[in-house]
Parts: sequence; structure tokens; C-alpha cells
Amino acid sequence: MPIIPYSLLNCAFYLYKDKADALAGEDAGGTGFFLSLRTADGLGHHYGVTNYHVAVKGGYSCVRINTVNGVEAFEFGPEEWLFEPGKDDIAVVQLDIRQQGHIATFIGDNLLLHPPAAAEERIGPGDDVFMVGRFVDLDAKQTNIPAVRFGNISTLPVPVVQPNGYTGLCYCVDMHSRTGYSGSPVFIYRTPGNTLEWAMTGGPVQLGGKSVLALLGIHCGQFPEELAIKRKNKKISKESALSEKAYEEYIEGMSGMTCVIPAWRISDLLSREDLTEQRKKVEAMREKNSGATPARPDAEPSSAEPATPKRDVREI
Repeated sequence: MPIIPYSLLNCAFYLYKDKADALAGEDAGGTGFFLSLRTADGLGHHYGVTNYHVAVKGGYSCVRINTVNGVEAFEFGPEEWLFEPGKDDIAVVQLDIRQQGHIATFIGDNLLLHPPAAAEERIGPGDDVFMVGRFVDLDAKQTNIPAVRFGNISTLPVPVVQPNGYTGLCYCVDMHSRTGYSGSPVFIYRTPGNTLEWAMTGGPVQLGGKSVLALLGIHCGQFPEELAIKRKNKKISKESALSEKAYEEYIEGMSGMTCVIPAWRISDLLSREDLTEQRKKVEAMREKNSGATPARPDAEPSSAEPATPKRDVREI
């Protein structure tokens, strides 16, 4: 596994039900991440992304981000998050962060994996992935500390019943998760040489190739499985064993198979007509006021260390 740049971890934020809970670090919700759509003027459009079942249905709609002095909360109501009714378990909210002190990395829309690129690069089973999100057992109350989990793609997108009840295409990924990771960004990565295609073609071992980093999609849930409760008394007759099987007890646990909604479905939501028109109006206003252009998020250089910069808002 290559070293993950520290700044990339700052693409994730935490979600709470309201500002009071966010500042106190109480009643933890899921994860979200920063996303930017680039524009010709260099200012872009910025959004927060998470699952519908987290921000809207669950009510965890308040965004908490890290600052150089702690955290800051942006209070949104569930009704302010935008989603496609009856469709994928995705919700977005407009989220412009330009003030000093914020620590955030916006994932550029150029990193979102689309079907043509996935086909060209032959993205599929075996590819390495990692996600950045919230591990609630290590949740620090006064700061966000995203935890990274690792795995591999198991299947290409297949129909899956998502947590909001919609049956949509999802990658199945062999990666452990748990409550709190809902809404996390999932990345696919490759480093030169990590392919076995030479074995199928009979060619020589390949050490070349190019590196790949892309947003595979958004984590929405895991497949459950039933786990049998074992009996303490193992010395029982065959007849008793048959009788016991009829009364076996089970608990429901989470399997190691994670569901990831493809990144292009986020693009589809953001391409909705009302959102597109809203962005056009913003860009027209910027052009009109070009004599007083606001500071760009990436206008100042920033350190990789979170405690020292005046501002660490960047894009990748």
C-alpha cells in the first residue's frame, strides 16, 4: 500500500444532527466528503456529499470540519440537502469554504471515475481500494480523525438494494466497515506493475504501467449475515444434535462485503437541471463582479501539517 498523503485525509468531514452536538462531539452520525466542480474562472463550485440515509432520513445534516484551532460546524437542515427522490442513496449540499483556519481538501470532479475511463483502464475485480471515514470507536470529541480502511473490488457494479430502499448499481468491495463510515469516499488506486494480465497472455512479467488514483464511489452500507451462536456443551448425541439444530440461535452481523455507489452517479445528481442553472447564475455574477474577485481557495501555499497553516483549503 503506497503512503497516503496526509492532506488527502482532509477530504472527509463528520456529520451530526445539530451544531450543539457537533461542537460537543455527541451523538455521532456518518461521514461526508468535499467535492469541487472546476470552472474556467478557477473559483469552482463546492459541495458536501454523503448518503441520503445519513443527512436526510437520519437527520445527521450538520457538517463539522477541522480548523487549525479545533473544529467548526456548518448547520444545515435535512431539507437543505439535495437528492434525487427514489434514486441512489446520495445527497449533496452547497458548501463553500474560503475562510482562514479551515482544513479541507476538495476532490476535483476530474477524479470521479466514469464508465469510459473504467472500461479503458479495465477497472474491476482485484483492484485495490481504500476509503477515508469515521471509525466511531476512536472518535475524538474535539477533532475529526479520519481512519482509512483498505480492500479490493470484488464485482463490477451489480443491482443492490441500497439503505434507502432503492435498487441501484453498486460495486461490491471486499472491505470491512461499520456504523459511521456511511458516506465515505472510496478511492481506487494502482501503482506501476500491479497487474497479473501477463499471466493470461503468456507474456513476460510486466513491471511498467501507469499509476491510477480515482474516486470509485461513495460507501453506502454492507451486506449483513447471520452468525450462529455456538453451544457450550459440545458432547451431545446425534439425535440431540438434530434436535438442537431446529432451535439454533443466530445474531446478525456485518459481512466483509461493502457496497459502493459508483462515482458517476454523484455526477448525474450534480448535473440535474436546477443545479446546473444555479451554477450558471453564480458564474454570471462572478463575471459581473470580476473587478472584486474573492480569494481562491488554493491562492495561498499551505503546509501538509494541520497545526501550522493559516489556511489549508485545497483541491486535488
